[in-house]
Amino acid sequence: MRFSLVLATVGRTKELERFLYSLQSQTYRDFELIIVDQNVDGRIAPLIDQFGVSFPIIHLKTPYKGASRARNFGLRYAKGDIIAFPDDDCVYSPELLWGVSRFFNNNPNEEMLIVKAKSLEGHDFPMQPRTADRVSFWMMWHLSITWVLFVRRSVIQQVTFDEQIGPGAGTPWGSGEDTDFGLRALKMGFRIWYDPNLWVAHPEGPLPVGKARIYGRGSGYVLRKHGAWGKFAWVIVRRGAGVLLYTLTGRREEAMWRWEALKGTMQGFFRICARK
Repeated sequence: MRFSLVLATVGRTKELERFLYSLQSQTYRDFELIIVDQNVDGRIAPLIDQFGVSFPIIHLKTPYKGASRARNFGLRYAKGDIIAFPDDDCVYSPELLWGVSRFFNNNPNEEMLIVKAKSLEGHDFPMQPRTADRVSFWMMWHLSITWVLFVRRSVIQQVTFDEQIGPGAGTPWGSGEDTDFGLRALKMGFRIWYDPNLWVAHPEGPLPVGKARIYGRGSGYVLRKHGAWGKFAWVIVRRGAGVLLYTLTGRREEAMWRWEALKGTMQGFFRICARK
């Protein structure tokens, strides 16, 4: 069972090097890495030369920005049975690909696997179940993070990333492409499983306040796209409560982040921000 890891990168070298070291440490070796390079310079060329002797690397340059566009472009070159979309600043646990391959071999009817998201310090990301389970529509809103998704080729033959959503898309919808991907796969009837015993690590921490509204807009856009009125109400109440809590406890930056995210979510849901 061969993996194709489609990675979009721009502006990072040390973080990408850290990820490449984690690939070098994998106990399961049947994989290829497809790097979609959106840098205007050759900053990652030395890394490709260094690690290309350890595992196959396909290096693609693109003249445009956008995470969703880059991933879709990289998918054209993927030859693996299982496809994943690591971020350029995430880290794979050494046994990850071995564990994922074992899961798909043992469960031939499962078409998508979501693993646990952890911080680099080992803390679990919020809102993730503690036990393995079938992924429901409600759960998908909390679990469908790009870099923890592993999908069979049958999925990407029918579901790709919406290029109007996500970082660098050139639209107001600056996030949510991963959630949208998972929700569309679920609606098409693909069988999706969550396993918290396998994990990927990623830097954790609040986004800069300046990006909170942009990411909120993407979240709101995806909520409306999928007609999730109940989930939208839940998000608004939760973020509103966060604003109140952090304001009362004097944590001004956290309160501002949630306030901007709250406004962005409403703007995205009701499409009241101009496209740009």
